[in-house]
Amino acid sequence: MKTATHSNANSSSNTTASIDRIIAARKVQLPIIQAERDRVVRQISALGSLQAKLGGLLSACTDETVGAEAGEAREALAESVSELEGCRASLDELEAEFTRDTLNIGVSGAARTGKSTTLQHITGLTDRQIPSGGMNPVTAVRSEIFNSPRNEAVITFKSERDFIEGYVRPHVANVNGFLPDAGKLSVGSLAALKAAELPEKLEGAPSVAATDSLKRLREAKRSASSYEGYLGASPATVPLDDVSRYVTYPAPGAEQLEAQGGPAADRRYLAVELAQVYCRFPNLGDARVGLVDLPGLGEIGNSASDIHLKGLEDRVDQVFLVMMPSDKKAFADHELARNLDQLRVIQPAVEQGDLVVCGINRDAGVSQDAVDNMRSHFEAEINAGRPDPYDLVDYCAIDDADVSRMFSGLLDRMARLLPEMDRRKVEHCMGAADLSTRVAEAAERIVRSMDRVLRSVPSTDRVMKQRIDAIERSIIGQLSAYAVELSDAASSDSEVFKDFIADAERIHGEVSARIADGLFRSSQGEWDDLASGSKDYYNLYRDECKRIRYEIIDAYCGLDRFYGVHVSNFKLRVLDTVLRACGMDGYFAFGPGDDADLRIGKVASELGSTLRDDDLDSALSLLASVKFDFRSNVFLQIEGHLSELANPHESIKVKGGYKAEIVDKRAELGGAGPAARKREKLAEYLRNDATAANDAILAALKGEQDRFNRYLAVSIDFFNNYLFGKDEDNFKQVVIRGLIREYKKWVLPDADDASKSPLGRMALEVKEAALALGSATPNVPPKQVARISASQAGMTADGGPRKRAAKSVDAFRVGQVLSGSVSYVKEGGAYVNVPGHRGFVPKGEISRSWVDDAREFVRKGQDVTVKVIDIDRSRNSLLLSMKRCG
Repeated sequence: MKTATHSNANSSSNTTASIDRIIAARKVQLPIIQAERDRVVRQISALGSLQAKLGGLLSACTDETVGAEAGEAREALAESVSELEGCRASLDELEAEFTRDTLNIGVSGAARTGKSTTLQHITGLTDRQIPSGGMNPVTAVRSEIFNSPRNEAVITFKSERDFIEGYVRPHVANVNGFLPDAGKLSVGSLAALKAAELPEKLEGAPSVAATDSLKRLREAKRSASSYEGYLGASPATVPLDDVSRYVTYPAPGAEQLEAQGGPAADRRYLAVELAQVYCRFPNLGDARVGLVDLPGLGEIGNSASDIHLKGLEDRVDQVFLVMMPSDKKAFADHELARNLDQLRVIQPAVEQGDLVVCGINRDAGVSQDAVDNMRSHFEAEINAGRPDPYDLVDYCAIDDADVSRMFSGLLDRMARLLPEMDRRKVEHCMGAADLSTRVAEAAERIVRSMDRVLRSVPSTDRVMKQRIDAIERSIIGQLSAYAVELSDAASSDSEVFKDFIADAERIHGEVSARIADGLFRSSQGEWDDLASGSKDYYNLYRDECKRIRYEIIDAYCGLDRFYGVHVSNFKLRVLDTVLRACGMDGYFAFGPGDDADLRIGKVASELGSTLRDDDLDSALSLLASVKFDFRSNVFLQIEGHLSELANPHESIKVKGGYKAEIVDKRAELGGAGPAARKREKLAEYLRNDATAANDAILAALKGEQDRFNRYLAVSIDFFNNYLFGKDEDNFKQVVIRGLIREYKKWVLPDADDASKSPLGRMALEVKEAALALGSATPNVPPKQVARISASQAGMTADGGPRKRAAKSVDAFRVGQVLSGSVSYVKEGGAYVNVPGHRGFVPKGEISRSWVDDAREFVRKGQDVTVKVIDIDRSRNSLLLSMKRCG
């Protein structure tokens, strides 16, 4: 016995030390949690102020487009405020939990399972403090029992408002769901409850919760005199033997008498918010432990259970759910599963299997077979397939030693799991509060909206219309003139065509020389060696024809250099025409090494982030997609001149004397005869076929079968038709008007100062407030802050989180490969968050295949790998590519 006592003492000491360490670790986290809560509160205040300013602006704004966008931004702010309010509530709960000086275990269970008996044996209390069921009243109020040298209870009462809002209104809402509109209840005070005409029955097929709620409302109305005097009263300190008067339901006899028309039962528990009991637990020393007596789930209605469980998030660290089998009912039924689901609201941030331990009470003569059957059924029906299965322990609730053993194991388990559970709770709350990105995006959106307002304020409709018409006329005129210029360039006497033919003649000469000198082999000797080693000259002839055909095609693909220059010039000319007409030719800081596609990508990135128009995105993508090469375009028109090489005829007409002679190549090359003669004829046929194809190609190109510049002219027409013919009004009123608003200093450099008008001043105020909100959003993810100690938390002197500047593009380099996440996708491309920055991937850089709509290839939140292809330091922006990553 002495050894056991010493062992128990050591165990108690170890448990006490573990609990003290957990409580101390929580205190260390408090400054971080409080700083995060203060940040959220500041954001809520700033968002509220910004909402008010936006409301005033929207009332004064007459521009439908700007007003609609600002309205959407305001709605986004309202959503952010709602989310932040939820975050503040979570942080308040976490702060309250980490402020506690005890670790608390909630004990729950259905009626008649031994929950109260278990609590009595843990705490040393009796039925006078913890009613144990049977014919006795059951607990109706949440009680907290603390291991303490004190020997008393403190009863805290609700205010009338808390009673109405927390108890009456939820029941009214349940009941109203099954009442006609004319008969719905409205209870805003105790007087209104006492005067309310409650229905005799509910309509339709009322839920169990609604029926239970109606019963609770009737009881509260009948017995108002028993509790109304306590509502709003100061906390009362009472002897332990008086606790049950405040926390239990009426005795069954009193309720029966009430139902028969007798006096109303005493329901003072309705006024009680909390009963806190202080007593010394047996064999627990000074361990800072509390027990929360959760009213028996299943012994009261669903609606009452939900109300009792609400608000426990900061009061309970573990839950012990008591079950008791019998020889008739040794299984885990749906009621138990429902009870477990109800307990989930207590700690939503942690795994349910860590939070809840299920105890199988084997007292009252329960057989071991019944215990084993319940365990097996629980594992099969509830734990099976769960990633976080519940732990199961069995004990006897009427055996002091067994309860002590069970409780000691429960404390050890809590001490072992709580550090990790606390980390998850902190991470969950901090992560939930990490709305910085969304708040910053909402602020950025408002800034852009206000820029639109400011740019549109001083411009009268007359000035705007004149500039729009001038831009449209200029673009149409210049591109139409360029189309005529390209058509002229396709004529046989143009300098462009002469350059093209000169290039084609050069290639023709090179091909002729290679045919004569070894048939595209390195030398005549190499070809002779190849032919000498063959035994089947006819098949060698066919194979060599195909090889020579590919050699000729590859040689003429050298014309691609000519096409490439002109395609690039074409794209640059079109882009310059559009930008020059808009007065923006000096806006984009193109580098000397920027090719046409890179310039188009820069323009698409800049305009795509400010102008919402799919047609503009598609037009720029259309321009970027223009390409022309010999193999894909020209070759289709001259392929017939290579047909003899692709599939040579078996016979050939040869003029001899007065008539043509038909020579059978297969017989001549594959039949009997000297090998030297066969090799000679083989070389002759190959040179003749290759020379004929080479000459025919040059003749075809000289005969204007290559329509390169006409192809570009058609592209110009198509580009013009796309912009203007498809929807001219859209291009003028959306694209050009949008360019004027977004880039007024370039398109309308002589515009007046927007701040001179009342609307402009209001827009400036909103913009400045949005900029301040965006800059106040820290870039350090709260999840990282939550993992470090208070001394490492990076706090400033005023207790706020230290800010970190946004990463400059100077930290990046062209060619750098980065991992990122897609933050927003539109038809023209995707925005990707990379470490410390956000860049744009034009849709032409998403995939090696044709991309018509970026939204069909990537989605928001997708992890991607990107390569930096351009850096614009003047705007601190990155142009990225996905397709160039391999």
